[in-house]
Amino acid sequence: MTSTSTSCSPPSPSGISILAINILVGPAELRPIPEGYQPREEEYHRNPITRIITKYFKTGMQENYEVHLHCAWECAKISEMGQLRAEVKRQMQIHGDYKGWYHRPDIARYSRMKREADTFNTSCQGTEFQG
Repeated sequence: MTSTSTSCSPPSPSGISILAINILVGPAELRPIPEGYQPREEEYHRNPITRIITKYFKTGMQENYEVHLHCAWECAKISEMGQLRAEVKRQMQIHGDYKGWYHRPDIARYSRMKREADTFNTSCQGTEFQG
């Protein structure tokens, strides 16, 4: 004798919660937007589960746009810094200044002071050796 009984597994908690949300909350209805009201992004979806996922787990379109703008701003700043470095290098080649890879703003001051002291010392020295 073979029995052809089908056994049902008990419902899962997530299935019960999805069923409860769909029954209790239900799908959203389309209504005209009142003047001056700015709807949130999750309010555009009809299904309540989709609204929950959009509200708590997805990044919004405005946030994505602002992150994109920030990335574009960073790229522009990096490009601008590269152009400025190239211009500084070009100006140093034109004017014969000390090389850029040795340049540090705090050391340049001492370099100028030493150059000034060297010119002062050579101007104070005699021109011929007296021995």
